[in-house]
Amino acid sequence: MTTLKSSDTAPMTAPPDPSDPASFCRWLGERYMLNSRDEMFSAALGEILATSPDGALTATPMRFELVNETRGILVYGESGSGKTALIRRNLRRTAAIGLWDGSGHGKAFYIRVPPEATLKGLATEIAKETGYQVAPKLRTTEVWEIALHRLAQRGITILWVDEAHHLLGGKENVEVRQRLKSLMQGDKAMALIVSGIPLLDANIRQDRETDRRFLARVVLGPIRTEQERGKLREFFGCCCEFARLAPPRDPHLVERLEAVTHSSLGGSIEMFQKAIYRALRRGDGQLALGDFQFLYDMRRGHHTLGPFDPEDWPALKDRLQALGWAP
Repeated sequence: MTTLKSSDTAPMTAPPDPSDPASFCRWLGERYMLNSRDEMFSAALGEILATSPDGALTATPMRFELVNETRGILVYGESGSGKTALIRRNLRRTAAIGLWDGSGHGKAFYIRVPPEATLKGLATEIAKETGYQVAPKLRTTEVWEIALHRLAQRGITILWVDEAHHLLGGKENVEVRQRLKSLMQGDKAMALIVSGIPLLDANIRQDRETDRRFLARVVLGPIRTEQERGKLREFFGCCCEFARLAPPRDPHLVERLEAVTHSSLGGSIEMFQKAIYRALRRGDGQLALGDFQFLYDMRRGHHTLGPFDPEDWPALKDRLQALGWAP
């Protein structure tokens, strides 16, 4: 049975009244659907982190080989596939880990890489987030020493670098791979999680020494099985129940969402929740196929034949394929 889950270890709070669509949808956005990806990521954490005598996962990185190094996890998938949400919720709901919040709680530190980032800029931001202002004249290696020292002082044992592909593909390619490797070496070594689009995986594989230090990869691929579609249908039903909305009168909504989102699980959930917001604002108690059509048209910039047209899906799918339609 699929149910809505809280995104952290706290018990799920009661939802705001759907008559306040903005507050309700903020609450809904913090819910998630446990799926096979959670199991994969949890298993990957178990490969790089130690467990307690009772088998519970801890925040202590495992040390490997005679050189006493730590190891990492690489999570990748297309944009919108749900990488950040997957990692965030699993770190939060693992009692011994948690995300560092700036006040001493949490053993995992999150840093998002902007498109224009450099290695020095990333280390500077880490130092800043921990309360230290770096002098601009310092060299990249010096800034990283400061950043790692600040993390160690705060008991951080896991570093999560999100959208790490922004660091690769430019002039610092070699230096970035060397830095990723060095983060898992030495006395201040941490367990490392890097996430990004498939380009990240392809780039890291170019350096064997860095690549082998990532013990586990979690690939967020497209929706493939009828079991996954069934869980999505149940999850969507739960969302509608909490929103006090009648669900769409269409047995193929999940397949229509698959077509528009390139079979993205995260993208399908995001579009469904946006449609709920539109339906709640309308206030007639019905989530309709037209809500999805509106969102699709807004994204395209004009109305055109697409997966949310009010037509039997199998026939519509054939017609779209014959026309060479693409999302």
